[in-house]
Parts: sequence; structure tokens; C-alpha cells
Amino acid sequence: MEPVFDDGKIIGVIGQMNDITERILLEKKLKSFSYTDALTGLYNRNYYNFWKESEYNENLFPIFIIVADCDGLKKINDTYGHQSGDEYLHLCSSVFRIGLPKKAVKIRTGGDEFLFIIPNTYEKEGFEIINHMEDIAKYIAANVEDEKVKKKDDDMSLPLKRTEDILGYLGKNRREGQFL
Repeated sequence: MEPVFDDGKIIGVIGQMNDITERILLEKKLKSFSYTDALTGLYNRNYYNFWKESEYNENLFPIFIIVADCDGLKKINDTYGHQSGDEYLHLCSSVFRIGLPKKAVKIRTGGDEFLFIIPNTYEKEGFEIINHMEDIAKYIAANVEDEKVKKKDDDMSLPLKRTEDILGYLGKNRREGQFL
């Protein structure tokens, strides 16, 4: 910026401004991509490392931690292909989003492994959360039993689609305050 003078007095300023809104939005989007697992929509290992360094503090205690994996992923990948395995991981992440409280930090650490950090949660409440997720899994299993995949040539999309419908129903009930 430069001042504009008239008879030795500043009568104005000349300058240039650039609108960097688009650049800032793009930077935020890139940061989000770097912290989010593209397949599940949950946080990834990069976010976990960031969280440990910048978010972790004593105000989060007590912390309840759940380490989980999606059993059978390798068998699904080997039998039905990686697209079906990806659908299975997406399904599992949906169960986690429904079954875990909003305050939980939900992280896919890699492959079929997940880490859930639930701040300000005592052991009793943590185990109630685990039981709730187990109830969701049992409910899904009972409702898709007739649609189980019988052999390698079968299309897995029907049982997975049916399960997604069930998860949508469970999520709606949870938002309305009803639990299994």
C-alpha cells in the first residue's frame, strides 16, 4: 500500500487486494482429504497422529478406547473380490457411526482395523456402548439371514443393500432417541 499525497497531505491510499477465498476453501478440503479415509468416511491414521499431538489432553479423561476389526474381510476379498470387501468395510463403518456416540473419535487405522476413542467416558458406559454395537450386529445378522451368500458366483450386493436399509432404520431410531 502506498499513500497518495496532495500538497504534502495524505489524501488516500493505493493498494491491491486479492480474494483468496477459493484458495482457503481448497486448502481446507485438502486437509480434510488428508485426514479422512476415502472408503469409510472415518478418520484415518494421519488424523490419529494429528489428534495425539494436538487434541489429546487431560480434559478428555476418563477415556474409553475400543480397538476393533471387521472379521472375515480377507475371506470376502478372496471369495467375492475387493469391491465386495470394500462394501463390507463401508457397512462396518456404518455400524460404528450408528453405535458410537458423536463425541467418539472414529479412526480406521488400516485394513480392517479400527480405533475408537471416547472421551469423558467411564468403563461402565464404554461397555454399554460395546453392547449396543453388538446388538446392532445381531439385529442385522437376524434380518439378513435369508439373504446369506451361498456360493462364490452369488451377487453380494443384495444382502449388503438390505443391510444398508437396516442401518438406515437403526440410525433414524437412534436420532429419535430409541435404542435397541
